[in-house]
Amino acid sequence: CDTYDHHGHLVDIAPRTLLRKQVEKAKKLGFEVKAAPELEFFLFRETLESSRAKDYRDLEPMSRYISDYSIFRSSMDEWIIGPMRRNLAEAGIEVECNKAEWGHGQMEINLVYGDVLPIADKHVIFKTAIREMAALNGVQATFMAKWDSKHSGNGAHIHMSLWKQGKNAFPDPKAEHKMSTTMRHFLGGMMHCAKDLQLFYMPNVNSYKRIEDLSFAPSNVTWGGDNRTSSFRVAGEGKSMRLENRIPGADANAHLTYTAMLAAGLHGIEHKLEPVGPFVAANAYELPNPPKLHRTLTDATDAFEKSKTARQLLGDNVVDHYTQIARWEQNEYNKYVTDWERRRYFELI
Repeated sequence: CDTYDHHGHLVDIAPRTLLRKQVEKAKKLGFEVKAAPELEFFLFRETLESSRAKDYRDLEPMSRYISDYSIFRSSMDEWIIGPMRRNLAEAGIEVECNKAEWGHGQMEINLVYGDVLPIADKHVIFKTAIREMAALNGVQATFMAKWDSKHSGNGAHIHMSLWKQGKNAFPDPKAEHKMSTTMRHFLGGMMHCAKDLQLFYMPNVNSYKRIEDLSFAPSNVTWGGDNRTSSFRVAGEGKSMRLENRIPGADANAHLTYTAMLAAGLHGIEHKLEPVGPFVAANAYELPNPPKLHRTLTDATDAFEKSKTARQLLGDNVVDHYTQIARWEQNEYNKYVTDWERRRYFELI
């Protein structure tokens, strides 16, 4: 739903309002926007009460082995994933596929491609629905970006494309990498703005624990094709050609994530921005001197607050509002004494 003030005006800092504005901007440029998320989460053989009693430590995952793309593991989880999939479909949220993921008890569910605003709504409902259905079946789900330092993180890989007059505006069979000029500039905008808008992709302290070299989570601003070490992927072909953003974590706000991608991409089209750096066909983590993503919430917040581009695309009120939220969150974390500190310092200092 949209958020209005008591005068009947849309609240300008509300996530859905921000996405609406970018969709309207795209329409003025002659584009329709389509998107879809790949959402990762963990399931545990725990109840809300049992995990809380354990202080969220030593939780029992749905499985205790790496089962990425395992047909057997997916079959073993079908008792709960199957009803989830069917219930989502009954609610108008169509699942394209589901699979076991890399982490112990980790799942991935992908939604069917569609118009970006309804997809963002479904993205939000999906996360609530998964948590509720899990709890009602005596298990627990989490979309934390990194629930444990020893286990893999949860990503929210977002696919997006622009359409014009019923046709995908991204493919060009005769161009390099089969990318149209529109697609190259859209990618260029997302890459140039990635660090300025990273706060919308990674909004929490925990978000940054997911970024690691030599993992499936990107640590720098790079692009490639069928390459899961890069931040941005050129995916699909023909009418299914699209760009995938692998930076956001599953903890990100859906509407803000799509807003940042669309605002940046349209900015790239307007200013004819080219992709940053070379097309990476090998290991993007080994690329010499690529732009590094921010590694802390503080750094991402500072960049967002100081960014002239962010203020131009979103407005001062929006930037100031989300900067304040992020600073409050970081300050709350700074006051907390962690297990790591006790283990490192308690006996030795």
